[in-house]
Amino acid sequence: MCVENLHLRREERPVLQGVNLKVASGQIYGLLGRNGSGKSSLAYALMGCGACALQEGRILFDGHDITGLSITERGQLGLTLAWQEPARFEGLKVQDYLALGMQEPSRERMEEALKAVALLPSAYLSRPVDETLSGGERKRIELAAVYAMRPSSVSASSLPRECRRFRRSSRLARGRGPSSSPTALSPTPSRSST
Repeated sequence: MCVENLHLRREERPVLQGVNLKVASGQIYGLLGRNGSGKSSLAYALMGCGACALQEGRILFDGHDITGLSITERGQLGLTLAWQEPARFEGLKVQDYLALGMQEPSRERMEEALKAVALLPSAYLSRPVDETLSGGERKRIELAAVYAMRPSSVSASSLPRECRRFRRSSRLARGRGPSSSPTALSPTPSRSST
């Protein structure tokens, strides 16, 4: 992925000005900065979502300009965003949540995804994604959903420890070596900004 001269505005206020970034395949990157410096806005811009308006610049993915593509079109290319706060969906079971992002849902892949984030499939597939799950369990289930999608790039608003396990597991599951694992980009507040 490559970002060239990106300028974003939010509510008529400049958020990012002239950002250039190259992200190599199969690597995990962390963006450090103060709260409000535009880290999450960049992640949302890469996905094509959020309240930020792109003023200038372009976003390239696998050599193609995706700047004008919708969030759905970017998702179909293999981009995804792991949200900072894991989602809760009253009435939706884990297996249904995992199936949402899969082109061809399969129980085998759902089980593989849960195992990749150290959750026992027999204990979680039929559980609801609601307040009965801890925040950590919800985040792992969200990562399992990302894993099940088999994306080529992940932007995370907050990158948890499980990503190291996710990266290793996705590489092994694909069986194609280190370069086949997804790229992860995580905006992270610097210690001095908290």
